Amino acid sequence: MANFKIEFSYKGVNETLECNKEELMNAIYRRYAMKIKLDIKKIYFLYNGNLINQEEKLCDITRSEDKINMLVEELEVDEENDINLIQSKDIICPICNEICLINFKDYKITFSDCKNGHRFTKTMLDEFLDFQKIDESKIICNKCEKGNEKKKSEVMNKLFYKCCICNINLCPLCKAKHQKKEDSKNHLIINYDYKNSFCNEHGERYISHCKECFKDLCDNCRYNDKHDSYHKILFLYELNKKKIKK
Repeated sequence: MANFKIEFSYKGVNETLECNKEELMNAIYRRYAMKIKLDIKKIYFLYNGNLINQEEKLCDITRSEDKINMLVEELEVDEENDINLIQSKDIICPICNEICLINFKDYKITFSDCKNGHRFTKTMLDEFLDFQKIDESKIICNKCEKGNEKKKSEVMNKLFYKCCICNINLCPLCKAKHQKKEDSKNHLIINYDYKNSFCNEHGERYISHCKECFKDLCDNCRYNDKHDSYHKILFLYELNKKKIKK
């Protein structure tokens, strides 16, 4: 029995859905997407500015109200620009494209532990690759002249770099200029394609992952006083051993 209303707002258009408080959020999301003919794989939902665990029931997120408002946003996928879409070499969060962990249960996938703390649940196996695409035309050089920024998709061999000190992307020409400047010639600069494999602070390969910080760690990070030694640490080689056994 429908005893609750959710008003969804997508691109300024509001749509109200009657729901039962015992319904799972995942079922409500899919029902809304079908009603307005949207691909559920290309949108996500925010309530009070936060992502809601899709496995929760409606009554778990609100108890006293009889109506709530939810914002519907598009994921970073552009099918009209397929030529610039590449399959990610890493497992990435469908919401922010940062690397994350995945867990399988009942033939469904949960994405979690990206550095932004996102959680994306109950993804079907046949949807997985759709969420693992990166649009290289949106990766731009942060040092090029304003309005004429080079894109990773258009430079030779798609070769781009990242300055880990300045936290900026660099095309090959701007990388050479950046290294010649007195105040940045000693900065740590790495190949953009390896930014998820090497520590952006120390330049060493990541060997572990902190479950509390949602952060990958190299040896220097782990033994740095800034990192809490009591946090739960996952060692990447142990995760790889589990994959091999499976």
